[in-house]
Amino acid sequence: TNEIRMMCALARRTMSAKTTPRSIPTPLGIKASSKSSKLGRFPAVPMRKTSRKCEYFESVLDELRRRSLRGISEEGLSLVERERTAFEEVRRSHRRLSARDDEDKNERRRQRKRRSLYVTLKNENLYNLYAMETMACSTTGGMNTSDDDEGKEDNKNDYVEDDFVFFDQLSIGLFMAQDSHGSAFTRNAASLRAKVEPIFSETSWETFAERLEKTCSEGVLPGMEMEGEDYNPPIALIYETVARFQRREESQRKPSDELLQFCTKRVKQLSPADVGYKYGVRATFAGVDPREPDVVRAKEHALRFVILETETAYTFALASYAPDTSEAHSVVKSSLAWAQKPANYSSGTRFEVARALVNTVAATLASPKSSTKLSEITFLDPFCGSGTLCVAAKQLGFGNVIGSDATGHLIEKSQRNARWFFGAASGAQAVPSEQASSSGSPFPRFQQANAFIRTSFTSDPSKTVVVSNLPFGRNVDFVAPPPGDERRSSSSSTTSHLQLALETLKPLARTHAFISGVPIGEEMIKLGYENVSQIALDRRGKTFIAISFSNDDDTIIKVSDEHVWFTVEEALLFDEIRQANARKRAAMRKNNDEKEEDEKVIEIARSNPNALKVIVDLSYEHDSARALRSVAKQLCEITSVGKKSKGDLRVTFASFAGDIKYESETFFNADTWSKHVEMLPDPAEECDVVACQEEGQTKNNVIYLSPDAETPLSLSELRDPSNIFVVGGIVDLKTRGMKTSKKKASSLGFQSRKLPVKTLRPDQTHDVLNIDTVVKILRSAWTMDERQEDDDEKKGGFHRAFDEVLPKRQGKEKPKRLKR
Repeated sequence: TNEIRMMCALARRTMSAKTTPRSIPTPLGIKASSKSSKLGRFPAVPMRKTSRKCEYFESVLDELRRRSLRGISEEGLSLVERERTAFEEVRRSHRRLSARDDEDKNERRRQRKRRSLYVTLKNENLYNLYAMETMACSTTGGMNTSDDDEGKEDNKNDYVEDDFVFFDQLSIGLFMAQDSHGSAFTRNAASLRAKVEPIFSETSWETFAERLEKTCSEGVLPGMEMEGEDYNPPIALIYETVARFQRREESQRKPSDELLQFCTKRVKQLSPADVGYKYGVRATFAGVDPREPDVVRAKEHALRFVILETETAYTFALASYAPDTSEAHSVVKSSLAWAQKPANYSSGTRFEVARALVNTVAATLASPKSSTKLSEITFLDPFCGSGTLCVAAKQLGFGNVIGSDATGHLIEKSQRNARWFFGAASGAQAVPSEQASSSGSPFPRFQQANAFIRTSFTSDPSKTVVVSNLPFGRNVDFVAPPPGDERRSSSSSTTSHLQLALETLKPLARTHAFISGVPIGEEMIKLGYENVSQIALDRRGKTFIAISFSNDDDTIIKVSDEHVWFTVEEALLFDEIRQANARKRAAMRKNNDEKEEDEKVIEIARSNPNALKVIVDLSYEHDSARALRSVAKQLCEITSVGKKSKGDLRVTFASFAGDIKYESETFFNADTWSKHVEMLPDPAEECDVVACQEEGQTKNNVIYLSPDAETPLSLSELRDPSNIFVVGGIVDLKTRGMKTSKKKASSLGFQSRKLPVKTLRPDQTHDVLNIDTVVKILRSAWTMDERQEDDDEKKGGFHRAFDEVLPKRQGKEKPKRLKR
């Protein structure tokens, strides 16, 4: 039988391990390991299937489980029974407080599934999305295809296939689910950091340390036979904290440094002294030649042990897979590349969210009972925006990817972004999968179309999926039904628009996935969508995801309230409380400022000769849509400063026209700013505040603030009511070091000054500040009571203004290790 063969192989390797190993180069120095951060990267581990075919990995895992159970459970447990015991220890010790008892009706079916632990990114807001993706990817790839005759004859000693979906949430960032057996979707999951196989688990540190000591003290693990020699692969140790310790007092925890020191010393006993942590505790293989045969072999066979710590328990495990984030198709690298796309859209979908949603849809379509390949499926996004979902789908391997939008300029943005992303500019590549399309266009296809017109994009809805981020929110224009459509008169709100969109998109496909700003699950069920599951993407109740599968396959993945960290009802309650508090604060502000609102603040400032006069020069060109959006947002912040000034601050936006005006009006409600600031299309030198100077005043009264100026601004100049200050409205990083604003001041004949940032704050990281930050500093320093000033201006109003306005994170130079 297979188990007897495994025991014989283990005994043979144990005997061979006692022989003298072959010569190995001198070990490198041991590197200090550290806890993984919230978005930390797990060192890459090649896929190792926990099946009977991977004999060495399986034998090491079983040997460690056997050692850990010695003296605790009955002797003579089979390999499968030891595996089940390890997983049940994890489930009992790490499960959530709201989990059901072990003795439930599905326990017998649960035990017949081969399981794994999935360590995901620890983002609490995206927990539900990661749970949905992990559940879909692990379940569709988790059906057993064992070739063992014994397992087919005796179901008690092996895992069998059935339609039961096994999925357990243990903590934020830790799930127990079916073993995906190397599923392509698991390899490309957006949330997965590592897949590990548990050895043992304990709720207290004392018991855990005792079992770890016993497990490791039995000596070196057997080597593996390779090219006629006995090879002991190097080992590594990763300490992983997968949750915040909210239910455990700090005094009950083992300090991280002491824990690492203890575990490192014990785990090292599992490897020969001249191998051990040859490539460091984490085995990142830094500083070595990756082409060396020893390095190549070590990367492929290194054993990475993991200490998992949650708020309830500790687990000792062995990593069976971790994605290589350096590959061009990885989610990490693709997200960084997509963030630099040439055409941005403020309401665009985050790339990791898009990839997780697309992975969920693709994994369910490619279930074990389905013969359909992704390359045969059409992916449709009728509200493509900047093209994020389409790019994620094309990268994953969908054959025909179509994006449409009613707005022409968004189609142009999507086309530019897709060509840039898959071109040489970003270096991103499609997923190297057998499911990827080898023919057709390498880019998604985008076209302008109104989603309310029933357009047949494909002839076969059974091979079409509709995935889209439905337009929502006050800052997004939702294109209404075309003129003449009988539905146009009845659609007067965003909700009715969403209903019409769902009704129109339903017959186009049998699988749908939507991101929306309001829950739409109940509406989808009313319209006839099948197998609808809905989650709250944001725990603040702002974003939701609804998925509908109408497959002939019996395996339907539905995420219920048992699988999520916060339900839709909880998210809506949070949003309701947040909105109630916002309305309360708005009412209080309205009562306090009712008299002020009756008269425009800017009119008071115009009639006040002693008001602080500031002009924001917006005549600069910007190299990206992101820069335009940043400037518009900062202008909105300046407007709020003008609103609170009560007439002693006169702000003028010069050259307020073109793209910057469009961005401000479209996304920041600039049509309401006129009460608090002046918005003129004229350049700075032609504004009323400059042209209407009294006789005797010259251009010397206009001071252009520039970080490249040589002379710092003094308080006396700031408080001179005849002076006018101009701030450059530019944020492009490419212009830093080019003295752009100083050249502009010289060309206009204005004198230039700089804020005394480096004079008063020599440890400040840099003196190039945001536009709104400059205006806030001027306002704060100008309003300081003169009696608070010291004789030395360096300790006067500017010093206090910097304390109030400058970001605390820039207060002093950071060490390089904190800038990573």
